[in-house]
Parts: sequence; C-alpha cells; structure tokens
Amino acid sequence: MSIRNNYKEAVSSILILLSMILIVVDAAIPQLTHLIFSSYIRIDFFLKVFLLIIISVHIVTSKNVKMKYLINITVFVFLIYLSVDLLYQLRVNDLPYIVNGYNAFFFFAFVLYFSSFTIFYIKREIFLSVIILFGLISAVIGILQYSLNTPLLGLGDGKSGFQVLSSTFYGSSGRQIRGFGLFNSGLGAGIYLIFLLPITIYLGNRKKLYLILTIIFLLAIFCTLTRNIYLGASIAVFSSIMYIYLKNNKLLFCIPILFLFIAFLGLYTQSFGGSSGGILDNTSRAMRQDQSTRELSIQNQSGLLDYVLGEGLYQSESTDASKRILIDNTYLHLIKHVGFLGFMIFLLVYLALLYISIRNSKTSINCGFYCFLAAWPAMALYNILINELLIYSALVLLFAFSEYGRSSLDKKIIFKIQEGR
Repeated sequence: MSIRNNYKEAVSSILILLSMILIVVDAAIPQLTHLIFSSYIRIDFFLKVFLLIIISVHIVTSKNVKMKYLINITVFVFLIYLSVDLLYQLRVNDLPYIVNGYNAFFFFAFVLYFSSFTIFYIKREIFLSVIILFGLISAVIGILQYSLNTPLLGLGDGKSGFQVLSSTFYGSSGRQIRGFGLFNSGLGAGIYLIFLLPITIYLGNRKKLYLILTIIFLLAIFCTLTRNIYLGASIAVFSSIMYIYLKNNKLLFCIPILFLFIAFLGLYTQSFGGSSGGILDNTSRAMRQDQSTRELSIQNQSGLLDYVLGEGLYQSESTDASKRILIDNTYLHLIKHVGFLGFMIFLLVYLALLYISIRNSKTSINCGFYCFLAAWPAMALYNILINELLIYSALVLLFAFSEYGRSSLDKKIIFKIQEGR
C-alpha cells in the first residue's frame, strides 16, 4: 500500500472515530456550543450522515483487508427484516413516523453491518486513549455535579431539541443532582462508564495508574444515582474478574443468563427494595412491573400478525404518538415495534456479538466489550437499550480489532481474511 493511501485511511479512521465518539457522548457538542454561543446546537443527524458517507467511501476505495464473520450474516438478516416489516407497518403508520423510529433505534445496525467487512487503521493505544479521555472528563464533571449538587452545565431548552433527562434525584434527604457529565442523562453517562470500567480493571493488573482510573469511574457511577447503572456496574465488575481469571471461556456464556434471571426476579419480586424514598425505593420497580404487565396484556389482545410483525409503535419524545407510550423495557419495546420475529432476529445479533467477544483473544478492549454485553440483558429489563447495544458494538468492531496490535489468534478465530492480490 502506498504512503498516500495509508495517509487517507488514517485520516478517514480518525474522522470516523471522532464522529462515533461525539454521537456516543451525546451532550458534548450541545454543551460546548452553549458555552461558546449561548445556544444549544445539535449535529447528531449530520454526524450520522457524515458517518455513513465516509464509511461507504472507505469501503469502496480500500484495497486492504476484507473481513467477514458471523455478525455480518445476522445483521444483514435483521436489516432485510426491517425493510420487509416497513411495508407491513405502512398499513397503520405513515412513512415519516416509521423512518423516525428506525433512525432512533436501528440506525447503527447499518454501521454495525459495515463494520463487519472493513477495518480502520488506528493503533489500539490511540483508540484506548481517546475513549478513556472522554470518559475521564465526563466522570470528573459528574463527580463535581453530584458533590456540589449543581448541574454546572446547561440542562437544555425546548427550542433546540436538546434536554438533559432526569437530571435531579428526589430522595428522602431532598433534592440531589445526578452526575450526568457530558451526556444527556445519568443513564447515558453510566453506560459509557460501564463499558470503560472493565477495561481499566483489566489494565490495572499491569499498570497501577489504571487502578486510579477505576476508582474515579466507580465514584462517577455512584454519582449517577441510577439503580440500573448500579446493576450494570456490579455485573461488569464480576464479569471482568471472570473474564480475566476463568480458563474455560465457555462458562462466560452463562454469566449474562445468570444475571438476566436475577434481574427478572428483582423486577417481579415484591420484597425487592422498600418504601424509604431512597435509591432502593420500590416505587420505580413497581411502576415498571405495572408497565410490563399492561403492555403484555395489550400485546396479547392484538392480532397474530401484529404480534409476529409488530404494531410499529415505539417509545420516544420526538412525536406525539410516541410520547403516549411508556414501556422502559427493551424486550417488550422490540416486540411492540418490530414484532416477535424482529425481536428473535435481534436476539441472534446479540448472541453473535457475545460469541465474538468470548471467542476473540483476551485484550483490555475485548474485556470491556464482553462485560458490557454481559450486563446488557439484565439492564435491558429496566430501560430501552437498543441503540446502546448497536453503537458500542459498532465502535468496538470498527476499531478494536484493527490491524495494529492484533494477534494471529484474533485473525484465526474471528476473521476470514482475504488479502487483495
């Protein structure tokens, strides 16, 4: 490969990495523009368009390694299903409503598909430095927000469409600001930290500096005051220990199932929590249980085709029809949106990602990827985390398994490589 082509690929790789990070860290740009121009400016739509264009150009012009693996097939089947299901949903919903739902929840399925047969040349150390830097800045801001009990950053407005969600926790001791950092919610900030936490735990075995980062991330997770984040972080810590020390990798498949069962019991067990008004208050759990029961009852009353192919309805603040829907459960949301068949195909996508994370050689980034996937099924019972699964998986598959620093075992297990001849 010529130096010129290397330069082009390096530039495109950096642009794609920064675009994806700015989409993940969703409040960074609005908060920055508010600080400079006193106005919230959202560019997530333009970042998505830019992302698709530059990845497409990279795929067309690249003459390097071409890769295919299990995720390629499962995501392709899911995208085909979405295309067919769109025709069914047109019977009852208009096209803008359907497209808005697909963009809100399934856009990164396209990115994930593209990531299954292309790579980007960024050294693993650079990738780690970028994602940890954003996490550290957000974590420090989150800790300060909680400690000072003040947002420090703007909470958004109605005109721009940007708004920090659930920025305040009301408990028995009064009003407390959540640590949301550079995200639009404590949940979003916590999920990013859950992805980073196992990475720093893994690296802490070799470099003590990462133990300091681990402590900072744990403090920031506590400051989110979000019970589902506490659940996910607990699973991530346990999973990272198992990932590092278990010799039989097949046992790693059991961890997501185990914690999903525990989370299910927590959702439907009356003795869970209490009525103290604190973080373990039963009110939120009871509300989610009622939501699940109500939606299951409504779904069972729908026709067979609506159950199999979905009603095309989804929970969102972007449309009036979506605002009336309150589910906060990924599984029920998928069934209501794209049907039981769509839910099963999406489950196959998750299982393919889990298989890849376990079968790949053990690295710090893969540790974070696996532990995030291990926590996802349990956390998905309490929030809608479709987009999070797709975008974090795409981020890892695009960069974490790059040519730099990849062992021969990585190539043998995950990728079927055909080098251009």
